[in-house]
Amino acid sequence: MSDFNIESLLDFSPAKYWCANCYALFSEKTLKSIKTEAERRKDWIYICPCCSIKYIHSSASEYLLDHYFTEYLDHTVKRPFPYDNEDLHNTINHIQRLALIAKQIKSHKTNYSPLRGLFEALLQAKSFMHFTSYGISQFMIGALKVASQNVDIRGIVAGNSGENMICETTDYKNDAPRLTIQWLNTGEYRSQDVPHQKLVVIDGLLAFKGSTNLTQTGWRSAQKNMDILEVVTNVNEVINFHNRYFSSVWAKSSDQEEMDLDDMIPF
Repeated sequence: MSDFNIESLLDFSPAKYWCANCYALFSEKTLKSIKTEAERRKDWIYICPCCSIKYIHSSASEYLLDHYFTEYLDHTVKRPFPYDNEDLHNTINHIQRLALIAKQIKSHKTNYSPLRGLFEALLQAKSFMHFTSYGISQFMIGALKVASQNVDIRGIVAGNSGENMICETTDYKNDAPRLTIQWLNTGEYRSQDVPHQKLVVIDGLLAFKGSTNLTQTGWRSAQKNMDILEVVTNVNEVINFHNRYFSSVWAKSSDQEEMDLDDMIPF
């Protein structure tokens, strides 16, 4: 058995919250830094560091803003981290299952393909899966529709995907209401503004990154080292990759500058 230092758990700071606009992942430490920046501005607002949207409250009271923002995070938005702190046993089991998937992919076993690892990670997901890809296959759309029966799945797909592909998540939205994809047609953007990043994030705990698009051909090519696919299990790196390469692009579809907490909390 390899050494395990229990003090390392003190450094475990998963993403427990996210922005309602761009879905940027926040740890509790991140929330504190957002509030500190707001205090320096003397305007008592929370500001998302990724999309810059401002969370406001009609009262000028700092205490009420803190109260409403906390209530919003705790009760209105489904948290990205799949369990509460009290449910430690299930939390550890979930993390171990995702870690095992990463370990088996990294071992390059011939009977454990990266595609199998992706499917198992989708089945293990407890909260969400976010992805970016340049193109996607019908095969993968079907897999995402199945997985989205249990968790929210949001994706960004660039390239000329075609109407038959797009209608699967628009005209037939009722098949998988928890699957949402932003389709970015490359003809509508300058070449340098078209996202080419390839990223899959599961529960803010596990990420797949590299040059592999979300197609079965791409993931099978990665098994043969013909495409780059890296598995990331460092939580801070997962959060950073997610916010930098997913949330920053997702936010571009929104023209909102502020969110009034009065309108967002159901009481």
